[in-house]
Amino acid sequence: MWMIFEITIELKTTQKDSLIFYMADPSENYYAALQLMKGFVFFNFKIGNSPVFMDSDFVIDDGYWHTIEISRNRKTGTLQVDGTKRKRAKSDNGRKNLNIQSPIYIGGLPLNRQSPNVYGDGFDGCIRKFHLNDKVIDLTGKANNSYGVVTCYTNTEPGHYFQGIGHALLANQQQIGSDFELLIEFRTAQKDGLLFAATDLDGVGVTVVISNHDILLKLYTGRRMAEIPFRAHNNFTVCDYQWHLVQVVELNGLWQLSVDGIMANNLRGTVRLPEDERYRYYAGGNPLSNPDGIRFKGCIRRLEVNGGSVPVESSIEIVGVVPLECPVV
Repeated sequence: MWMIFEITIELKTTQKDSLIFYMADPSENYYAALQLMKGFVFFNFKIGNSPVFMDSDFVIDDGYWHTIEISRNRKTGTLQVDGTKRKRAKSDNGRKNLNIQSPIYIGGLPLNRQSPNVYGDGFDGCIRKFHLNDKVIDLTGKANNSYGVVTCYTNTEPGHYFQGIGHALLANQQQIGSDFELLIEFRTAQKDGLLFAATDLDGVGVTVVISNHDILLKLYTGRRMAEIPFRAHNNFTVCDYQWHLVQVVELNGLWQLSVDGIMANNLRGTVRLPEDERYRYYAGGNPLSNPDGIRFKGCIRRLEVNGGSVPVESSIEIVGVVPLECPVV
């Protein structure tokens, strides 16, 4: 039973629409939700016949830290953002408590649960403080279940941080024609890891990996495996935590690989991938055709396919990746 609760959250995000906090009874008729809607903080709850709504007077999707305080005391709810004037609203006739046993959701709902009361997707940003009724909630170790929750960093630069435990599914059902170009700019201190893959379930397609400090371009047609290596040499390595640019170009089946503008030895002959095949684009790991492969740990700040930028933050699936922020060490 929840008759009274007070919650304080400190967070930062650039996301406009997302769920921050949610609890409801099994029927979803009575609930409390804290969300972002077009960048505005939106607090609503329902314990009577009609829901109660409160929202902030300004947006907070600016990437800076903000403090949100919400409370509900029987039929009255309050919302305060960054110490501004506290807003109040009162429920109509009805019950005074939320009949909720568990669970309480922070940052989103599981894939197998949908709610008509939730606007937007899971929260994409950082939460550094969560107090429930004056108790500090440890979001890193006390959750019964968690999905897609990773570490936040304070000293950062633009890019996407791959923690070496997951991947980003960038696109689905893509074709690779007779002309293909990939640009990927990254930095890492790890000697192994998958940078990019465009493959089907059987591994047919293009894969770019770091292997013992070397960059390898791997091509598999389903019948033939080909490889173009770029070897570490003369104290040159891509694993020095400096930014490096890898470029892959295909023209009518002829493939080229370059690193920081230096060409690797070209592959003899042509390698033509099946043009009618549908490929998935992955960065950081390939759970589709190589689930046991070494994940990339480091930062990617530029990713382009065929001249178009690929926004990692808008990926179909993100696991173990901190979008839009790379830690500076």
